[in-house]
Amino acid sequence: MCAQVAGPSPLRLVSFNVHRAAGPAGALDRVATEIAELEPDVVLVQEVDRFQPRTGRVDQAAHLARAAGMHHSYSPTLVRGRGQYGTLVLSRHEIVQEGRYALAGRPGLEPRAVQWVTLDVHGQPVRVYNTHLEAVRPKVRRAQARQVASLVRRDPLPVVVGGDLNAWPGSPEVAEFSTHLVDTWRAGRGDSATNAGGRRIDYLFVSKRFRPVRTMVVPSSVSDHHRVLADVRLTAPRRCS
Repeated sequence: MCAQVAGPSPLRLVSFNVHRAAGPAGALDRVATEIAELEPDVVLVQEVDRFQPRTGRVDQAAHLARAAGMHHSYSPTLVRGRGQYGTLVLSRHEIVQEGRYALAGRPGLEPRAVQWVTLDVHGQPVRVYNTHLEAVRPKVRRAQARQVASLVRRDPLPVVVGGDLNAWPGSPEVAEFSTHLVDTWRAGRGDSATNAGGRRIDYLFVSKRFRPVRTMVVPSSVSDHHRVLADVRLTAPRRCS
């Protein structure tokens, strides 16, 4: 085990709100292509349908996983009959644990949650948190951000946190994460805007066991969000158990 994690492990992280692959026929395949062309190791995906009438009752999570040739874990936040809507983690590394935590909300608002998985990265466990926070009510969104940040703060593993936070840099919500995590945009290049409105609302944060090497926003022709790509290096533990 110690030999496996003796050196730094490079990881390519991507966060992508795919907007349910809504649009003309073939949009889901175009989403799959836009994921695969980045050659990622871990992808945090938001707004993914499963068996929803509005998107042809397709299991989008399984379709994207097959197309990418990656392990996957799906976490529904909204369930209506057989139809589901939620978040997805794709990984080239084995997913050894998975779960979710419901987040604060109000009646009438879309339910929100944070999805988590544990990956085996060359013998080193890594925790990944994927979330999509409230879009309309700032107070609810900040309460949700505080919940996620509290979970992450207590996590003893190397951590990746990302998704659509619906908040821009400098906001109280983003501050909940940036006070104790590293915003991978410190290694950012080019335009940081991630949504059609020209704002940065999609993020990838990492704990201090990671070193960001390069981060960039890659335009999407399918979704109303662009893709966030971060190349990071996971440093080896100082000692092995």
